[in-house]
Amino acid sequence: MTFEEYKIFLLTFFKVSRDDHFHILRGYHSLSLVKDLLGERFIDIGGNQRFPLSFALKNLPRVKEFVCVDKEIVDIEKINLPYPESYFDIATCFEVFEHLSKNPSFAISQINKVLKTGGYLVFFVPNSHSKVSLSFYLKGFQASLFPVYNKDISNHIHTREYSVNEVRELIEAHGFEIIELKTTDVYELSVTTEVKSGVYQIIDTLKKDFPGYINRDFFVDENLGDTIFCVARKKAKSSPNYIISLFQNYSLTELVLFKLKLRKFLYLKERFISFPIRFFKKIIFR
Repeated sequence: MTFEEYKIFLLTFFKVSRDDHFHILRGYHSLSLVKDLLGERFIDIGGNQRFPLSFALKNLPRVKEFVCVDKEIVDIEKINLPYPESYFDIATCFEVFEHLSKNPSFAISQINKVLKTGGYLVFFVPNSHSKVSLSFYLKGFQASLFPVYNKDISNHIHTREYSVNEVRELIEAHGFEIIELKTTDVYELSVTTEVKSGVYQIIDTLKKDFPGYINRDFFVDENLGDTIFCVARKKAKSSPNYIISLFQNYSLTELVLFKLKLRKFLYLKERFISFPIRFFKKIIFR
């Protein structure tokens, strides 16, 4: 199914608005990841038959069995999935992990349980370290696409968004190997070229002046799209566990050291760059 075909499908059967760009684009990227994976038995975690992407998955030509686990009915953070172990070929999980409020480990271990060894998990989550999130943060606002307080009560809040590194660590800790992990801009909030350039300038400055406090390999364009898409293959069984990076903050000592280094940098910049420039400007244009 091409992008245009998927768009027509949504407009025709689900009355999706032509302006609903991010739903259309996000769904298309998800289908593109699933369409070439081998398997006939599907389980869609968190979807329902009225959800356009679930409907599209169910109607893929090779699908022989399709099960939806509605997140409004089944609490996937507490309840064991009522299906045999190693039964499904492909599990999809769209618009779910960012809404979990406890520990995503239980849900992922349950998905692992019902997947065959060699079966696939396909999902997407909002990227907490996208260009748009970083631009919100740098302007002094909540770095989240859908913050907790939202006047539109129909709009589900995001309890926690994830970075690419967190997704990788979370998935690999539960018996999966990453097949594809990428980010793409799909929201209308995606930043302008000017703001994007500003974000990269700040990242470059941090890489240069504070190499010990920034992951140089992480802050590259391919990790900064607003949505993370992942395809992972089950290679071993798993049980719930706590991922350190999701439950442990930086120590007070690390934060103090970073603040002192930042203060020193600003002092040196003022003394040897900003002040001389102002001084010579006064002399020249006096």
